[in-house]
Amino acid sequence: MYANTCVTYLDKLIKLNNKILRILQNFPIRTHDLYTKFNVLPLDKLHNHQIILLVFKCLNYAHLLPPLYANYFVLNAEVHDYNTRASTNLHVRGPRSTFGQRCIRCKGSMLWNRLPARLKLPSSIPVFKRKIKKYLSSQ
Repeated sequence: MYANTCVTYLDKLIKLNNKILRILQNFPIRTHDLYTKFNVLPLDKLHNHQIILLVFKCLNYAHLLPPLYANYFVLNAEVHDYNTRASTNLHVRGPRSTFGQRCIRCKGSMLWNRLPARLKLPSSIPVFKRKIKKYLSSQ
């Protein structure tokens, strides 16, 4: 949850993380591919990975989560009765501020709606984690 803030607040942490990875791999300063060798994600993508994983669990494995998350994310088909192309997407409640845009419910819905349809299919949690990690690292 610490990554759910402005990028300027995380700048020092991101630079330190990059420096550590550069030292561990003995790479020069101008290297851009620091994360693939250790199979890790940068801080912002790691944060998105965790949010997408929460959405996946809420939609497919709600019984594993606390009851608070039972109706945390709502499909567009549940909001209105008519059929649209986006009826299988999650309903995004319009945020009124930048703080609202960082809300897990709003950000999770937007990240989930941007995923390709092949990744949204129900699967086991470990398989989904691998697929999402591969998808995010390729972006």
